Amino acid sequence: MIGMILGGRINEVEIKRKKDEPVVGFDINVNIKSIEENNGRIIVSYEYEVKYKPDVAYMKISGDIIGEFNDSKEIIKEWEKSKKEKRVAKLPQEFSEEILNAINYTCSVNGTILARTLNLAPPIVMPRLQIEKEEKGERGRGM
Repeated sequence: MIGMILGGRINEVEIKRKKDEPVVGFDINVNIKSIEENNGRIIVSYEYEVKYKPDVAYMKISGDIIGEFNDSKEIIKEWEKSKKEKRVAKLPQEFSEEILNAINYTCSVNGTILARTLNLAPPIVMPRLQIEKEEKGERGRGM
């Protein structure tokens, strides 16, 4: 599958602090609401939700990611078939990774600004770094 993310837009934002208590963690959930094709482009509508523990605050960001993929029709067909048969949508892994990374980037960046207004932690999950063991004869390799 060859494709690219062209952009996106945020359609709705909701953020609320329920308690004036310290946050001890948060959970992030991404829900793909729909996938449509328009002029050869795929539009993925999503909802990104952050729940700050213990029930201190929440943030919801809804929007669309727009992309062009060579197999757009197959992606839509698989989405619709999976929704009908299983009620849980299944998408090609490579496509899912592209879309989820775009949603995560968009919402983490914008969510950080929103979280700051209510003195909340930014909704960023840092990747776990791993250092590879250096094998004999391999010196000077970058990460």
